[in-house]
Amino acid sequence: MPTQPNDPQADDTSSDDPEQRTQSMWGLVTGASLISTGLAAYEIVPASVTPLIRDSLQIGPTIAGFLVGVMFGTAVIASLPAGAALDRVDSRTAMALAVLTLLIVGTWGWIAGHDGNYRAVIASRALGGVAYVVVWNAGIDIVSRAATREHRATAVGIFTASCPISIEW
Repeated sequence: MPTQPNDPQADDTSSDDPEQRTQSMWGLVTGASLISTGLAAYEIVPASVTPLIRDSLQIGPTIAGFLVGVMFGTAVIASLPAGAALDRVDSRTAMALAVLTLLIVGTWGWIAGHDGNYRAVIASRALGGVAYVVVWNAGIDIVSRAATREHRATAVGIFTASCPISIEW
């Protein structure tokens, strides 16, 4: 008669249950998509309040447009190095640190904008652009690893649609 290990977690087979695994996978896809949607909204929000930003920072339309464009620009520049770095670290940890970084730089940018410090707002958004790229690339990695072969394309498609969804709102 085979013996079972003394590990109490070894008796728990619920994680091997296909229904539980599917629910966990879709929960992860939903959570990652909500994070991405919120961060994409942060990325484009200055575009919707440009007149207020121009008045409060006393800047022209071109300079105000740079507040949105700086995140897209840093995302383009940082995408390949971020992807290479993510190949060498745990994506979940990288995503958590990137979200924390975005909370910090978002707060910094808010305070800088309130104080009228345009350069600090730009710097915070540039760092936010790098952190957003990490969230985006790590999210794709996490979602694709969590999904089964049969659901991988759908799961990654849902996650990647989370950015355009926020832009349409």
